Amino acid sequence: MRQVDYYLSYVRYFEKHHGRGAAAILRAAVAAAALARMAALVVKYPPVDPRRVASLREKEAACARLLRSLGSS
Repeated sequence: MRQVDYYLSYVRYFEKHHGRGAAAILRAAVAAAALARMAALVVKYPPVDPRRVASLREKEAACARLLRSLGSS
């Protein structure tokens, strides 16, 4: 998903130009936003039919990928 790559690039840019401390704060904020989004996805895409279940899983997978990538960087 493009948004995942965008956030990871933004964190790398921030670390390069603003230092590790500022990047750590940004990384924490992005992680908190991803967790909040995952919690809100169930409300926005209730799993009532197969199409919504697929959409929910895709979006949750993108959030999980972002969280894993933030932890490894």
